[in-house]
Amino acid sequence: MFNTLGFKAVLTTSTALLAVPVSAQVKSAPQRPASESSEATGMTDIIVTAQRRNERLQDVPVSVTTLGTEQLQARRVTDLAQIGKVVPGLFLQSSDLTRPTTYIRGVGNRQFDAGSQGSVGFFFDDVYLGRTSGQLTGLFDLERIEVLRGPQGALFGRNTIGGTVSIISAKPTADPEGYVQADVGNYNLVRIEGAVNGPLTGEGHISGRLAFLANKRSGYFENLTTGKCLQGDDTIALRGRVRFELSDSVLLHLTGEVNHTDGSGAFLPERPRSWPLLLA
Repeated sequence: MFNTLGFKAVLTTSTALLAVPVSAQVKSAPQRPASESSEATGMTDIIVTAQRRNERLQDVPVSVTTLGTEQLQARRVTDLAQIGKVVPGLFLQSSDLTRPTTYIRGVGNRQFDAGSQGSVGFFFDDVYLGRTSGQLTGLFDLERIEVLRGPQGALFGRNTIGGTVSIISAKPTADPEGYVQADVGNYNLVRIEGAVNGPLTGEGHISGRLAFLANKRSGYFENLTTGKCLQGDDTIALRGRVRFELSDSVLLHLTGEVNHTDGSGAFLPERPRSWPLLLA
């Protein structure tokens, strides 16, 4: 059992961010629904993109569970394997980062070879993660996670017969802000994440966000043959996002992320080092 103790500091800054765009995707920004019901009930609408457009959660005719920023922080969700404990119908666990086992409503598979593709689709900022070895990276600076149950081939394509897990990172805004959060726990756990956000131009039409994660934890059981502790984690990740407001209805988002994970798994004596780069 892992025990953690967390600290968070919220910062305010007026310093412009430096960001280098690495890839581009043009999105049309649809009009958001009116908030009449929110004002009447005093409740805040949850906006999701389960059907590839902005909609209120209660208006989506799909079985979907959404975990927002506050819910993720309250439940101490730091990797995808942990959401299987809070999302109905989702079974997600792994012996190490390269061998996840994912089922939604009993539909999934247990193939772990390099070319295998599962029955549950994983998406990060609408980018499909086709290989199981890249699905259980550390989570940081997120806006929400959406889990859709049932076949989603019409909107998300192949390999989604069981459902989809969509991870949406925090978007840049024109408000200067930032935060740093630190967690310590047993097995020598030290986890630090943070982000800075703000405008890159005086008019606020271009804004950026830079987020980072550093996570280190010792293994929690020992290989009696080699004497080494297994299931440790040593992760460093960096993500940059730039938002261009080209007009009232067109936005351009540039996203780049690099993630380095090192450690030992349960079946391999040492997990190979990797620096996967995600572009969107």
